[in-house]
Amino acid sequence: MEEFDSTEEAPQTFFQDVTGDGFPELAYFQKYKYWYCPENEQGYKVFLTTSAGTGFVSITHNFCNPIDKTLDLAVHLPDKNEDGIVDWVADQVHQYAGDSILTSERVGLAIGFTPSEINLLLPEESTNGGKIDVIDELYEIDDVPSIRQKLMSERNDLSAADPFAERERQRLTYLIAVSYEIQGQSDKAIEEFTSILQSENQTLWGNLAALHLTSK
Repeated sequence: MEEFDSTEEAPQTFFQDVTGDGFPELAYFQKYKYWYCPENEQGYKVFLTTSAGTGFVSITHNFCNPIDKTLDLAVHLPDKNEDGIVDWVADQVHQYAGDSILTSERVGLAIGFTPSEINLLLPEESTNGGKIDVIDELYEIDDVPSIRQKLMSERNDLSAADPFAERERQRLTYLIAVSYEIQGQSDKAIEEFTSILQSENQTLWGNLAALHLTSK
């Protein structure tokens, strides 16, 4: 996840469907003294996770806000053409992905994610080997309890010395929560999703967990 400046005030969170596509925009934002702004304006850094039509993306953005006006992050997430995608997100996606078509429709709140949608959010180093296989198995086979037990065992075996252990713990916890959700055990699913959001260091798995909780 994007790092924030520990010398500034703590990052704030934002969770609201600004574009009207049915998927809330989830953001962490903080004052950012290294971003140049005109006199009487304050610089900010925002880390936004949002739907870009073809999937979810997480993008960092900087902006200025007048110091005499209370910050309303929604104002800085414009969707002037009403295509369901934040304008500057579309601009950045086009910049890095060329003329890929971005489309989005106004739908109901998200209630889950397919394996391919989850895989789009995985860091490159996590998209090799057996990790994807576990996600596919979770959605495609009937023996969900055995997959859940495997995920729990992996979580219990994580080493605190591993710098990626916390991110991996959140990934495994998310999948465990989904396994309960698939079997209709909502209380246990909510407990696992909530534990991710209570983590000190948030990752994209926390963003996904928040979307599941919003649909409850």
